[in-house]
Amino acid sequence: MKWFNNLALIKKMICLIIVMEIFLGFVGYLGYHYNNEAGKKLDNMYSRNLLAIERLNESRNQMRVVQSDIYELMLTTDLSRNKKILDDIQIRSAKHNEYIKLYENTQLTATEKQILNDYKSALEQYRITRKPVLELASQNKNIEAYNSFTKNSEPHLLKVIEHIDKLTNFIIEDAEKSYKENNANMSFVNILLTTIMFVAMVLAMFLGLLLARNISNSFKMAIERLKSFAQGDFSQKIATEFLERNDEVGDLAKAMSTVQVSMSEVISQINGTIKQLNATTNDFSKTVSNTLSEMERVSATTEELSATFET
Repeated sequence: MKWFNNLALIKKMICLIIVMEIFLGFVGYLGYHYNNEAGKKLDNMYSRNLLAIERLNESRNQMRVVQSDIYELMLTTDLSRNKKILDDIQIRSAKHNEYIKLYENTQLTATEKQILNDYKSALEQYRITRKPVLELASQNKNIEAYNSFTKNSEPHLLKVIEHIDKLTNFIIEDAEKSYKENNANMSFVNILLTTIMFVAMVLAMFLGLLLARNISNSFKMAIERLKSFAQGDFSQKIATEFLERNDEVGDLAKAMSTVQVSMSEVISQINGTIKQLNATTNDFSKTVSNTLSEMERVSATTEELSATFET
């Protein structure tokens, strides 16, 4: 981590912030992306599945109503009622066609297109065989109409309804598949986001502890050296690892090393001066001692001469 130690303190903090911003940005992007995808799938489920099922159910209901109208037509002998029933059959058939058209205009799969083609064939056969039934029933030839309907028309009607049910079941299965895929994606995203957040927390903790330790050790070194300086001890050298750093701690270590060298030189000069003074003092003391000895000798000689002169 030498490169990290060489960074200035502000750059260390910026690195920590950038790392956190990258992780937060990644988490935000993933959240937005998968939420957007989930929203699209929900929209597709509504427009592609729910509306399709609704339209198919309505088309089936119209077919059932037409079937009921045909049974009623084959039971009644009232001509005015027959006309109303025939009009209702035309209206219901038109509505049925409208719902199928709305469904057909959606984005269909190959399977749906195949089932829809089978449905159209069955519907065409049903309406061809239904026409003579309606003509017979409108003339109150109900027994003939009933026989024709059950023998020729009703089997095709049941096939039409069967194909509609197949389409409905296929769409339901497709919706369930989309729902399961969406849940699987959400579970994956939750795991992924949790993992990323955990890694980000661990990395942030690691970088934070590294930065705190870096600063703490630097201040500890500075305090120890300053205490030594305060006690007059300039002999302990500052560790090379601090001197080689290119950050604020390195500048501080270099400045303290300069102070240490300068103070050591000053102390060395003072010690040299003291030694010189001590040597000079010793020489002066010897000179004084010799002078006193010489004076004592001269005094003794003088006293001897004086005693000689007196005698």
